[in-house]
Amino acid sequence: MSNPTPLTDDHVKNVCKPGTTEACAFLSSSGLDLCCAKRSFLESNIRQRLAKGTMRAIGDNCSGPPDFK
Repeated sequence: MSNPTPLTDDHVKNVCKPGTTEACAFLSSSGLDLCCAKRSFLESNIRQRLAKGTMRAIGDNCSGPPDFK
């Protein structure tokens, strides 16, 4: 698995939607960048937490890297 993939500001705003009820669970922070945790070493942990209902952000808003559809 890889590290989380950095995202553009437009993608974060329009797809990840932080701070809304539609916020993506896979939005993460890596230093100063906002990143996608899909297909990263964090994905399985996030999916486990989603299954347990222990996450506030529960969206699954796109396919993740490399296409982000």
